[in-house]
Amino acid sequence: MTLANNLDNGITRAVSNLANGIIGKNNNGVQLENNGVNAKLSIKDWYFKAPEFTTNDERKDGSLLVGGDNIAGISLEKVYINTEDLDIDKIYDSNTFFADKDGNAVGEQINTNQGIDANNIHSISGIYTFESANNNGGYRAKINRAELSGKTLAQSVVYSSRLRNMSVSNLLRATTTQNFATNFNAIKDMELSKEGEAPTDADVLSEFEKLYINHNNLESKNHSFVIPYYQYFSADMEGGSGKLKSNSAGMLIGTQRLLPNDYGILGVYGGFESADQDVSNQRLEFDNKSYFGGLSYYDIFYRKGLTQYFVSLTTNLDYTNADVSKTYTDGVTKVDSTAKIYGYGVNARVGLSHYMLHNYLRVTPEIGFNYLGMHSKDFTLQHLGGTNEHYKAQYFNFIDTVASIKIESPYSNRLRTSFSVGGLYNVYKDAEGRLKLDRNILTSEIDVARWYAFVQMGLSYDFLENANLSLNYNGISTLSSKANSHSVFVKFAWWW
Repeated sequence: MTLANNLDNGITRAVSNLANGIIGKNNNGVQLENNGVNAKLSIKDWYFKAPEFTTNDERKDGSLLVGGDNIAGISLEKVYINTEDLDIDKIYDSNTFFADKDGNAVGEQINTNQGIDANNIHSISGIYTFESANNNGGYRAKINRAELSGKTLAQSVVYSSRLRNMSVSNLLRATTTQNFATNFNAIKDMELSKEGEAPTDADVLSEFEKLYINHNNLESKNHSFVIPYYQYFSADMEGGSGKLKSNSAGMLIGTQRLLPNDYGILGVYGGFESADQDVSNQRLEFDNKSYFGGLSYYDIFYRKGLTQYFVSLTTNLDYTNADVSKTYTDGVTKVDSTAKIYGYGVNARVGLSHYMLHNYLRVTPEIGFNYLGMHSKDFTLQHLGGTNEHYKAQYFNFIDTVASIKIESPYSNRLRTSFSVGGLYNVYKDAEGRLKLDRNILTSEIDVARWYAFVQMGLSYDFLENANLSLNYNGISTLSSKANSHSVFVKFAWWW
């Protein structure tokens, strides 16, 4: 291609190869030839298949071959390079992007002998930026961490798993409780009074139970429930990289069995959740499908007066399939991948339920701990421009202490309200991500909030002797306001 401009001053020709175009060689063996003292050849943008070309043969194949008597009149606005195997510790030579017909580098002559400005070199993915390394066309790459997707995904997974674990734990606390009337005749040192005798503590507890457990048939040994729920949460990502927003809907289903001889209540539960999440600043979208389940156990191990002391345990296993979609800054091109995450944990509580004679309230303080572990499998985002953003398999572990108090008030033997408030503090965290970005290895600690506060309110109505319906709200917030969650759920339960 030869552009001659010997007579007309100021005429500009513009070319580009970003639309998969190629330019063949002319009779002088070059692709672009600029002749004339006032001739100008403007190249809008050009994609090179390597960050530099180190030999004459490489430059003949990959560089722009230019010629003519005014190479200085050739200008290049934007350079895009293939970033596969890019090394951030290496200095590359931008002068090799232009060569003569013999493969000799002449990039220092273009742009009126100014060469190529490192600020005009770009990666298509936006993951790398570039800076000048010397005054002779040298440049080096820097990682634009704001464009890395994996750390945001890791934070998304951690927040999603932790908030779901807290929400499900709170849901189970509303169901894993004293759901069956006590057979006091089978309890040692807690017998009902006989006719003509003064009322005993067992008599009073039995009457209170009728206010909180409408179903008093001692023959019923099973309690089942279905809980559909909706949750919205938002969380600030580390380093000011944006805000994660999530909308999810799910279902929790379970059943419990009263064990013989006052040995407690054993239950099993399962559920699923579908969540749409996005971080608009990073143009990231997540489509998460989660499946979870576990066992529950509740036992009143000691009674004294109007107070009952209990222990409750829940275990959890879950699996999340996260489809990741990253949109580039052009707003059109996307890259997709899938991450698989496995979770496991246990929650343990001890507490007491005390019935208050003067106002019929049931007050239940409790303390305990949570353990939550997660394992993420390897996944890769294969970017345009050759970059591979490969995240190694990792294990995350969290141990939390929890304390809460719940107050329940009956308006009749069918209608009740409940209110609980509590807090969670993370005492141990092991959460670190490892990334192989082309030839570069990066590690980073996953930072999430340590303090959480939660509140739950509910209205319950026994519409049948053996069936109950309740409407509930659950809110979770970090003290630093990094994350906030709001969920509503409906619980339908029945005895059989």
